Amino acid sequence: MVYILIALALLAAITMMVADQSSDTSDKVDDSELLTTRVIAYAGTAQNVLDRMLMTGTLAANLSYLRPADAGFNTAPHLNKIYHPNGGGLNYNAATSDIFGTCTAPNAGWYIGAANNFEWTPTTTNDVILTAYCIKQSICANINKKISGSATIPTVSGDAADYFVPEPDWSTHTNFTAALCASCSGIPSFCVADSAATPVYTAYFILKGL
Repeated sequence: MVYILIALALLAAITMMVADQSSDTSDKVDDSELLTTRVIAYAGTAQNVLDRMLMTGTLAANLSYLRPADAGFNTAPHLNKIYHPNGGGLNYNAATSDIFGTCTAPNAGWYIGAANNFEWTPTTTNDVILTAYCIKQSICANINKKISGSATIPTVSGDAADYFVPEPDWSTHTNFTAALCASCSGIPSFCVADSAATPVYTAYFILKGL
């Protein structure tokens, strides 16, 4: 799982460099493609940060996902805080309208935590996942095309927040199983739509399958 995400992040970085070098012909580059590389690159950065924390002694069970605006973020100790500069140092990315749609309860944006289990990971322990919740459909399709070769977006039954958004932003959590998304089974990173009349598109990245 780790190698797949790193490979996607490297591909994203290369794509972004090529796009920058071709700024004079930017009309040839699809905007959604560039935005997709940003999403995948951020997931790769989060993966690297988490790997470094685990390699230097932080236990997965002790990870803290407090964000800079959360109470206690600047209260020591900081070692296990994934966003704190004295911990993991992951840059907190706020939702931007070029990547994310409009969703409330929970709000569109990036989420990281360990709220539930994915059936195909090694144990029944909650897995550490990064989520881009309520992203735009075109970006969702591009993510899947890069991962699987197909832009098809599978539909999962129920509310996407139940599977992919951790506390404190969402209190209902349901383990994610192959029965909910057969085409997701065994895939560490993917983008799905929920079954609402107006679907919410959500990309998930399993950073640590426990």
